[in-house]
Parts: sequence; C-alpha cells; structure tokens
Amino acid sequence: MNDLLPFSAPPPIAYSIADAARAVGMSQEAFKKYLVSGDITRRYPNSKPIVLHSDLVEWAGLLPVDKPLPK
Repeated sequence: MNDLLPFSAPPPIAYSIADAARAVGMSQEAFKKYLVSGDITRRYPNSKPIVLHSDLVEWAGLLPVDKPLPK
C-alpha cells in the first residue's frame, strides 16, 4: 500500500493577464482597471506582461473586507 499523496503541481509563480484575472475571479476588463491604476504590478519578461502570484496574493490581502455600499 502506498501512503504517499498523489503528485500535485505547485501553483504557478506568474500568470498571463487573462489567467491572473481568472485566478481572482474577475473579468479581464475589470482586472485591467487595477493594472492601469497601478494597484497590481505587471512585469515584462518579453513583449507580453505577466503578473506574479505573490503580487496577486499581496493585492488581494489589501482589499477591503466590507462590501462597498451602493452608489
């Protein structure tokens, strides 16, 4: 009997913009507003931007805990 857990791939260290938006449960359009405002850092290893997993975790941890009031 094998008591070892099945192999599980580690989480990605970086995401494309589309995958980062999906990872936080947002549309790309909504997510891009945070990129444009500078709230989330994008990095350029080549011509396509990436978002680090650690940057997403940090950003998400700084989000308000209360639901915004309707305008």
